[in-house]
Amino acid sequence: MKKNQLFFLILFIGISSCLKAQSRDSIKSFTFIVKFQSVCCGVPNDNPIKKAINYFKKTNKLKRITATKIAPMGREGEYWIGFSLKEINRKQKKSFIRKIKITTGKMKDKGYATCEENLKVRIEDLPSNIQFEEISF
Repeated sequence: MKKNQLFFLILFIGISSCLKAQSRDSIKSFTFIVKFQSVCCGVPNDNPIKKAINYFKKTNKLKRITATKIAPMGREGEYWIGFSLKEINRKQKKSFIRKIKITTGKMKDKGYATCEENLKVRIEDLPSNIQFEEISF
């Protein structure tokens, strides 16, 4: 009888720890997100963002900046790029965010791009076909 109780106790602990780990993984935190959105015919080209990031890397002597592409967010190619910005310091983060906000404000191609800071994304709230892709700039 004690072996069965011990077995079920271990099983319960294992299942509950898996559920806790799963709930933590269902929320992703980003310091900064750029949302590419459509008006009617697709999203704006991301080349201005790439150029701004490359310029920032060059001026700050950085090898790379990593991000997460979250897509598809809609039917017309909408997607988000989430930055954790762990590879840069606080002063650089402020500068990076300012530079990207200025760049996105000028993007009026097919659609538009918006920015958000300190966003927690619940995976359950996203479309069911969502994919997360790690990208480097």
